[in-house]
Amino acid sequence: MSHTRRPSATPRCGMKGLGEVALLGIGFLPLLFGQPTVSSAFDVTSVKPNKLPPRELIVQVSCSGGRFLALGHSVNNLIKWAYQIDQSSLVGLPGWADDDGPRYDIEAKGAGAVNDDRCRPMVKALLAERFKLKAHLEQRQTPILALIVAKGGVKMQKATESDPPNSVKFLYDGQPMQMLDAKLKGWTMDQLTSILTIGRLGRPVLNRTGLEGAYRFTMAIRHPGSTDDQWPDLPGALQELGLKLDARNEMVQKVVIDHVERPDAN
Repeated sequence: MSHTRRPSATPRCGMKGLGEVALLGIGFLPLLFGQPTVSSAFDVTSVKPNKLPPRELIVQVSCSGGRFLALGHSVNNLIKWAYQIDQSSLVGLPGWADDDGPRYDIEAKGAGAVNDDRCRPMVKALLAERFKLKAHLEQRQTPILALIVAKGGVKMQKATESDPPNSVKFLYDGQPMQMLDAKLKGWTMDQLTSILTIGRLGRPVLNRTGLEGAYRFTMAIRHPGSTDDQWPDLPGALQELGLKLDARNEMVQKVVIDHVERPDAN
C-alpha cells in the first residue's frame, strides 16, 4: 500500500537547501524548515524495510522522469542526500537512524520530469511526512579544512563557453574517478570542495579560494595505501593546481535533527 497525496487549497511554506553518491557540499544556501509546498511534494510514496543481509545489500538512489527510487538506504543517508551535506554537518541523529540501523526501499512518484535539484526538496517533504523529520540550522565552531590558493598562484585554466564539455577529469591511480555532467565545461571551487569532502578527510572542506567561475583541469591522486608513487597524494595533486588545504576552526552551519521517527511500512 502506498500513500497518495491529495491536493490542498492552502499553500504551505517551502524548504530549500542542499548523498552517498551525489555531490556533497557544506556551503549550502540557508534552509527553511517549515512545511513544503504542495508542488514540492510527491503525489505517491512507498516506504518499505529492506531486509537483505549486509553482504547482499545494493544501495542506489536515482531521480528521473518524475520518479524517485532509493534502495537500501539508512535514514542517515537519505537526510544527507536530501540536504546535500556530509556527515560532519549533521547533528543529533538518533542511533537507530544511522548507517548501522534499518535500511529502507523508497519509491515516490510526482508529476512531470524531475532532476536532482528539484527532487531534493521533494525528498525533504517525504522525510517530513513519512519519517516525521524536523530539523533546524545552527552555527557551531567546527574544525575544517579550508581550500585556499597556494603560494605561486593558480595553475588551472578558466573555463570558457568555447571549451568542450567534460573538461575536468579526476583520476585515481590513473583510473577515472569522477567525471562531470556532459553539459558542463568546467568545475567551480565549490564543486571541487564537495568532492574533497566526500573523500572522508576527517573534516569538512570549505572553499576559501576567492576564485569565481568554473575551471578546467585534470586532478590525479594516488589512492591511500597505494605503493605506486607515480601518482601524487592529495596535497601534491592540489599543489599541481595551485591550491592547498589549510586546517582551521570556523563557525559552520549545521543541520540539527530535532525529531525523526521510524516510518510505517507501506
